[in-house]
Amino acid sequence: MSVVQVMGGGRAGSGLVADRTPFYGAKLPEEVKKSIAILKHLNPDVFRKILKLVVQYLETGVLEEESFLQMTSDKLSENNLRLIFAATMVLLRAALRLPNLKSEVFIDDLKQIKYPEQVIVDLNSAVFGSRRLVLDRCAAEQRVRLPQLDNLRWRVDVTISNRYLQRNFTSSDIT
Repeated sequence: MSVVQVMGGGRAGSGLVADRTPFYGAKLPEEVKKSIAILKHLNPDVFRKILKLVVQYLETGVLEEESFLQMTSDKLSENNLRLIFAATMVLLRAALRLPNLKSEVFIDDLKQIKYPEQVIVDLNSAVFGSRRLVLDRCAAEQRVRLPQLDNLRWRVDVTISNRYLQRNFTSSDIT
């Protein structure tokens, strides 16, 4: 695994460099990279609605197309909406995949990729808020697993007679 150097501490001028991989992986996903410019000009209320839809999708696995498309407007096209949805989904899944991820590390990694401050606060509340246990449970239920045995009925057939016993059970004529 390649290691990405992430500036640590979050303090200006500290000069601390920590050798660790960001929570999203060694390479920044394309969706996230493309969404940064759009998020800088996006209304925070619209992002919160998108974030609610992402959390709802992670919990249920169902996305209502009407509620998704209602958020399109003159300032936000359907393609940009889909891009922000995908980027938010990628970031939340990556964060939820790591059970020992700290809030400070999460915030620092998002600041390093120059995510807007209000978006970072909203994402942090989604990942480390009250819905975390529900999201973890749903992720565990929906994860890809090896095949497993759900039910097994065992039946044993006992042979009462076979050819060896058949000789013993033959009747003999006594005359």
